[in-house]
Amino acid sequence: MIAETSIGAYHDRRRVASGLSQQQRILWFLSNNWRMPNWSIGEIAQALDLEKSTVSGRVRELLDAGLIVHGEKRPDRLSGITVRPIRLAPAQMSLLDD
Repeated sequence: MIAETSIGAYHDRRRVASGLSQQQRILWFLSNNWRMPNWSIGEIAQALDLEKSTVSGRVRELLDAGLIVHGEKRPDRLSGITVRPIRLAPAQMSLLDD
């Protein structure tokens, strides 16, 4: 059984994410899931309820800005195809508390 405090925290996080720009939502997602750092465009799209094409465009902008970087190729957790996932750039990772 899931504790009520866990459910409340989940909904609080969803409310915060809904008021952000698409780029901010992607960065927010990556920073809140940094312990599992490498995410594909499809995985991010599903988690944030966005179209893959939308996530792809925002990822390109974030890559160009140096806020995220590509990780090592791996199978996508949803489709199984080989992808080049993205993760927060090292400078962004250093801002996160452990």
